[in-house]
Amino acid sequence: MAEAALREFATLFPHVLPNVPTCTNDMAVQKLRQAAILLCDQAPVWKYTQQGESIRPDHDRFTYEPPEQADRVRIQWLTYRGCEIDPIAEDELRFQNPQWSDEKGEPRRYYESEPGIIQLWPTPRVKEIRAINLRLQLRPCSTAVAMSHQVLEDWHQVIINGALGFLYLMPSHPWTSPEMGVAFNQMFRDGVLRAVNRGRDSNVKIHRKIRYGGI
Repeated sequence: MAEAALREFATLFPHVLPNVPTCTNDMAVQKLRQAAILLCDQAPVWKYTQQGESIRPDHDRFTYEPPEQADRVRIQWLTYRGCEIDPIAEDELRFQNPQWSDEKGEPRRYYESEPGIIQLWPTPRVKEIRAINLRLQLRPCSTAVAMSHQVLEDWHQVIINGALGFLYLMPSHPWTSPEMGVAFNQMFRDGVLRAVNRGRDSNVKIHRKIRYGGI
């Protein structure tokens, strides 16, 4: 999947800065990013699919890299030959199958050995072109000044509400207002819940073939 176009948080300034006199641009970006991270942590609104990974004989690892300005929240799914395979913890695999590292065959499980590195089990026996697809749930990274244009378009009001809630609750500023902070934080939480529910509903509609296999 091609990386989605990005949109800067600064494009939301007209909806934020007039409400918080003397707030700097950097502070506004920080709070918009904070709201976006919380939204994306809880709801799968920013997704990225890495398609067409090939596998080689006797090589059980491949890497992925989130797109620019993004960090991975979680792996939503991984498919092999179009069939979803289940994750497993390395310790569980080791416990249930002491000879796990020597086994070869069609991958039935996977785990993330370290951030960005996926290990397949069993180790592939043959070469297969474009056999693996991977879906990631993303969030803005800690230094992001932008995020997915489509996500910011769809959820801009929720992110604005969150940023204003955080700003109003900051003490000792000209714009400080605990009452407004509580109100905007509630609207933000309501928006995040809508996003969570929408994500849950959309997942119900997705039907991928499931590859069942014990270990």
